[in-house]
Amino acid sequence: MSPRPGRRSGRRGQALKITVTDSSPGLPIAREAEPGRVGQHGLEIVMALCDGFDVQRRSSGKRIRVRLPLPAVA
Repeated sequence: MSPRPGRRSGRRGQALKITVTDSSPGLPIAREAEPGRVGQHGLEIVMALCDGFDVQRRSSGKRIRVRLPLPAVA
């Protein structure tokens, strides 16, 4: 039985850090923007919003971490 996908997030200063794990060995593939394409826009959206992106292969699949900038809190 493969491990369940996992999610974790937390605010660190002026950024939101999100970590996602899953058991698939396939790495995410960034595709060129195609407005007529239905689906498979997730990575495209994440890359447009984040200022940091990291993928690491693991024995049980992969871990993806992103860093999203946040506005300052008054």
